[in-house]
Amino acid sequence: MSPPSYYFLNQKTKSKQAKFRMRNQVRIHRLNRVDKFIEEKIKQEMELKNLKLYMENMSILEENERLRNKATMLHQENLALLSLLENKRILDYNAVASNVEGCLVQGKMSLFIYYACKVVPYS
Repeated sequence: MSPPSYYFLNQKTKSKQAKFRMRNQVRIHRLNRVDKFIEEKIKQEMELKNLKLYMENMSILEENERLRNKATMLHQENLALLSLLENKRILDYNAVASNVEGCLVQGKMSLFIYYACKVVPYS
């Protein structure tokens, strides 16, 4: 048998290299496709998480606004009740003071009882 020619050996190596290149290109293409698929999946997951967080944030903002309005209403109600209480204290003080002074004038009450019964309004 004669030794293989140089041309034949060269062709064999070229075909092996071509197959190897082709396999690498197919593998790279497959990996790129998988990477794109993974990127798409991650992107969709991130968008879904972002949407959930946005909805949660909006509900928190709405609840915050509701609570702020409720606090404002309670504050106004508190001020109104304090005003009514202050008016009642002033009226009660005037009534007690006039009653005690009337009793003192008539001599029905001692001075000690007058100071014990005296109502002092809050300032």
